[in-house]
Amino acid sequence: MAHYNKKLITFFMTTKCNLRCTYCITSATDRHDQFLDLDFARAALEEYFERTGNYKVRFYAVGEPTQNLEGIKAVHQMAQEMSGGLTYFEMISNGVYSPETLEWVGNNVDRVWISYDGPRDNNDRYRLTPSGGTSTEKVLDTIAKLKDMTSVGIGLTVSKTNCHRQTEVIDEAREMGIKSVFSKAVLDPVDKTGEKTEWGVNIMEYAEGYLEAWRHARQHGISYLNDLVFNFDGRCPIYCRACGPTPHITMDGYVSSCDRAYSGDTPLQDLIYGKWDPEQRKIEYWPDRIRTIQGRSVYNMPECRECEVRYQCGGQCLGTTYQFTGDMYKVVDAFCPAIKYLHKHMNLDKGEYWPVEYET
Repeated sequence: MAHYNKKLITFFMTTKCNLRCTYCITSATDRHDQFLDLDFARAALEEYFERTGNYKVRFYAVGEPTQNLEGIKAVHQMAQEMSGGLTYFEMISNGVYSPETLEWVGNNVDRVWISYDGPRDNNDRYRLTPSGGTSTEKVLDTIAKLKDMTSVGIGLTVSKTNCHRQTEVIDEAREMGIKSVFSKAVLDPVDKTGEKTEWGVNIMEYAEGYLEAWRHARQHGISYLNDLVFNFDGRCPIYCRACGPTPHITMDGYVSSCDRAYSGDTPLQDLIYGKWDPEQRKIEYWPDRIRTIQGRSVYNMPECRECEVRYQCGGQCLGTTYQFTGDMYKVVDAFCPAIKYLHKHMNLDKGEYWPVEYET
């Protein structure tokens, strides 16, 4: 299934966070605590459900979504009432919960992706508490408990320190009984592109480490994907659901197409395509921006039109290419050889691409 076909309405629940991850791509701690406007959320849900009939909701955050658990519960209730109890719920989370929060999440969210930047010593290095302590024991405890209650996957951020240790994370997932791992190479914060960081990773080295770990994962029945390869099992001229666009509802009253454009003051302005009017209690959409976003396919990208892997790549990540080039119709040159390398070697391996059902 091409990622473009996995469509959910996403709610940015809050900027508040209970961790201080060294590489935070949202600069959450630079922002005052903000929370989702529930009137805006209701209007967005009504419009999305009525227009699409697609009862799928995703909880995300600039910080940690469960820091606004009451807001999550409210959106959950709205969605279930509107859908007659048919809504599917997904969450991206850091896994640092109280017992009460864990119990609610396990009983009410269908799919939870827990951020764990393994191996264990690497997670200790980057995913810190506000006091500077480590979060690893709490995260692993949450995974162990949640996996007996709902579907759980690991979200792995890969930096230079764990680039060639991805296979170790697969082994940790196997020991925990987790069948799905999804990774991404660490990126600059959206508002600090180009600043020198200690954790940045060479994308080809990331791809080499990924291929080794992917082969290892297949041997143990684990699905290991990343954002370079998640279209490899199909053919699609469009990279992901952001090009739909599918709505991402921000805390400050905007509709975005992408996780990386999480506020109205984002540098990625062309990815904002609507605004909540609290007085009129309606959402104003901007057709020109919607058309620009929807036009982003390999057919309209000069660097992609004749590429041999264009239908498995889809033009690279919309948000990342826009962030680093200033043009959503361009590509990041360093990503092209890495994607072609992975496509070649994964395609040469015998058997099917994915050992278990496709999920991301």
